[in-house]
Amino acid sequence: MISRLAYTYVHVLFALEILLFILSSLLHISVILGAKEPCAKYGAMLFQGTVSAGVAVPGFAKGGRWMDQIKSCPQWMWKAALVLFGYGFCIAPLMKNHSPWAISAAPLGFDAISICILYPVRWTGFLDRSEITNKVLHSVMFLPVIVVMFLAYRTGYLPHHRSG
Repeated sequence: MISRLAYTYVHVLFALEILLFILSSLLHISVILGAKEPCAKYGAMLFQGTVSAGVAVPGFAKGGRWMDQIKSCPQWMWKAALVLFGYGFCIAPLMKNHSPWAISAAPLGFDAISICILYPVRWTGFLDRSEITNKVLHSVMFLPVIVVMFLAYRTGYLPHHRSG
């Protein structure tokens, strides 16, 4: 029963990362095409979603072998994730100017890397059943941090960016 719950948690987190990646991709494409309003409206929310979901993912990395874990994905997948991560990293300095281009690009790499960490957990046998259960416990330990950060942001303890 515990392992079934653990696998369900991995599937839900993986689906959430896929959804965040798709939404971030659509937002970034809209910015590239010249629409800045969607980024102003949804950019911060998607970034917060990426950070919130992303905080739970490193618990699934297998020790110092996270790069091996990523490379156990299909080759096109891990190479694309590394390119997107590098792309977001290179334009990250533009975020200080609140550039819609940078704000919409930053989550892409993080979501892609998270997908590549989670994919082998379930579909390539990179971790055995007991390791997955243990990693889920590590991941779940980050959930209170996410809740506290969300509540601190909503109540004004963390700074808000106001555009306009």
